[in-house]
Amino acid sequence: REGRLKEISKEVVDLTGNILMNNNQKDVDKFNADWKEIEEICSYLDSTIENDESISSYNTLKNLIINTKIDCNDAIIYSRKSETAIKASDSYNTAEKKIQYVESLNGELLSNEVNYMKVVQEEIHKSFYRDLIISMILLLIIVILCLGYSLRFSNDISKKFTKLKEI
Repeated sequence: REGRLKEISKEVVDLTGNILMNNNQKDVDKFNADWKEIEEICSYLDSTIENDESISSYNTLKNLIINTKIDCNDAIIYSRKSETAIKASDSYNTAEKKIQYVESLNGELLSNEVNYMKVVQEEIHKSFYRDLIISMILLLIIVILCLGYSLRFSNDISKKFTKLKEI
């Protein structure tokens, strides 16, 4: 989802450029749908990212995407009035610059997540081996107890047979 977030953000900035040039309703609809998808992904990621470094990178990325959205919206609004066309161009250029930073932050976030997954995987392996050793020790204790009980039980029976034989 982090990768998709980067792709959609870039697509939204490209759509903003198309809207500025053509003012096509189809592009506006796609633009709005993409922002809705970004919001859904962010909502999902808000509750799933656990690593502190990843959370920090994600929050920076999310804030940058929100600022990019503001720039894109401003560019579209400014483009509708001829006296603010320069502001529209500036807002669009700012959004394009931010999207480059979004790509690098996305890479940082993915790197942090991969590192976190390696740490989690190592903890799982350690836990598995610890549980395996504990299970083997418990199995050994159970086998020893069973052998002890079997010997005691067989000795009791042997004594009774011996007694019976003597009688």
